[in-house]
Amino acid sequence: MPPLTLTKLRLKAEQGDADAQYNLGFLYANGERVTLDYAEATNWYRKAAEQGDARAQLKLGVLYDHGRGMATSDHVESAKWYRRAAEQGNAEAQARLGSLYTGGWMTRRVLPGLKRVCTNVNR
Repeated sequence: MPPLTLTKLRLKAEQGDADAQYNLGFLYANGERVTLDYAEATNWYRKAAEQGDARAQLKLGVLYDHGRGMATSDHVESAKWYRRAAEQGNAEAQARLGSLYTGGWMTRRVLPGLKRVCTNVNR
């Protein structure tokens, strides 16, 4: 099946299709078929992430982690999205969440989330 035109992809995304929202976010985050725009990427990833799309949750975490599309990085917000993806079994999100903790970015108030995710991975 050929890829959707940008117009059709945007229409599906605007209609609430999480897969289309993720794909549109990916295009904006990478400057493919559109002008690179991290704020737009964040917008579309968030819409898909809020519907439970683990890929979008991971990508949204990455944008917050690196401060792309915002004034500065936000490790607490990135941890929130990494955790949501990690809890769905996303290995990259699990690794990135672990890196936030081992890098000293996170405080004791979010440490239980990492312990729970790591425990669930081994089951």
